[in-house]
Amino acid sequence: MNVTAIAPEDIVMIGDLAERFKVSRAAIQGWMRRPDFPKPVCEIRAGKVYDYGAVLLWRQNRSKS
Repeated sequence: MNVTAIAPEDIVMIGDLAERFKVSRAAIQGWMRRPDFPKPVCEIRAGKVYDYGAVLLWRQNRSKS
């Protein structure tokens, strides 16, 4: 089994992403509909949980295109 540790500060949900990227939750939801957006690391009752580092890398790569 391949397990990658995620730092506690990198465990984020949609509201955290909106705050960190200074965009609306609706913008984040739009990003999440893209097929190349990072998959959530898990889903809990409150919603999907993401690795901030993966999302940040995705966003940086999109800015270069």
